[in-house]
Amino acid sequence: MSLNSKAVDGLDLEGSALALWQEFLAGYFDGGTHQVGRVTVAFPNAVLRFQEASLPQPMKGVAISVVWVMPARVERYWDTLTAAELAAMPEGTPMEQERGRAQGAFLFLVRTVDPPSPGSSGAASNAQRQVQAAAGKLFGLLQNTAATEPLSEKGISKIRPTTARMAFPGDGAPGEDLGYRLRVMSCRTVLRWAVVSQ
Repeated sequence: MSLNSKAVDGLDLEGSALALWQEFLAGYFDGGTHQVGRVTVAFPNAVLRFQEASLPQPMKGVAISVVWVMPARVERYWDTLTAAELAAMPEGTPMEQERGRAQGAFLFLVRTVDPPSPGSSGAASNAQRQVQAAAGKLFGLLQNTAATEPLSEKGISKIRPTTARMAFPGDGAPGEDLGYRLRVMSCRTVLRWAVVSQ
């Protein structure tokens, strides 16, 4: 997979990073099967949202929201530009350029809604299974270096997800199961960009 979104950019750090996540996740969570390493994996179709964007209502199925928590320890250093970076720069750009680097953290909120059928015993048949499967596939995808290489090439590297955890038990109200499930996964990354692009 190659990504068409622009690389991480110091003038739009948040926006450029989220655009890359959007394109990357949309390439997998489209209801199709995709190669992850040496394994073919069936991914669910998921609604993708970023930062404070609300989900469509009423929601049914899988949704993944990506929230940029914060960059930390922003630093600058000198480095040699890659051939791809040099090709995108004006002719005569020196190979040694200043770069920016920030340790970043993102939260992935994986949600499913599968309300119980009218007249059923009240148990949501698929919500638990759907959220576990979607969160598990997201974790597996993000920890696969070959799969995340396109993100690394664009400036999001050293992707280190944690396993997904329940944010709360999942019941909509005491004694009533509304079929809503939520898993939260945090992910540390390193963001890199060429300062010369500014």
